[in-house]
Amino acid sequence: MDRTRDLAQGLSRIENQVAKPKYKTIRVIPTIAAVEVEDGEVLFAPTEIPKACLPNGVSILKQIKVFDLADIKVDIDLIFTETAPTVEALTGVTAAKFNVVGGNSSDAIVQAANPLGAVILDVNGSNTTAFDYTDNAVYIQNSVDMFVTSKTGSVHVMGVATATKTYAAATNLIFDFIFEEAR
Repeated sequence: MDRTRDLAQGLSRIENQVAKPKYKTIRVIPTIAAVEVEDGEVLFAPTEIPKACLPNGVSILKQIKVFDLADIKVDIDLIFTETAPTVEALTGVTAAKFNVVGGNSSDAIVQAANPLGAVILDVNGSNTTAFDYTDNAVYIQNSVDMFVTSKTGSVHVMGVATATKTYAAATNLIFDFIFEEAR
């Protein structure tokens, strides 16, 4: 009797592991500054990536896919935080510089945001696969391997420009973030 129960419990644990998908893709379309943006200016404000991990859990960001609908072909600094930090005014008519050191953010604001990491989306990098089409491009940044954690399960990403470029529409960039659930 105990052997049958133990066998059933073991089988149940195996089924639970098999039933849960290991990877998930979350699409995010941030509102970008539809103006000329200079190197170091905020390209898009902190944007939620919902369900990046389980509440109070951990996931690993494995890959970032970017659909560049305007074919801008420029690197972007992506900054990941647990909560949305207060950043300089941006988007719309003007964009503002994002300063890692000495910016408008206080130590308390930075600590409350709980920075998780940063990724330079290098459109010509060795870890990036680029597909350049007539009017758009797709970039796939592989081997990111960044741990993310959150009390709510959501994390936030903001973009900082690395060159002076003009973005014509507020939805020219679409991001697919691929996460592996840490077990």
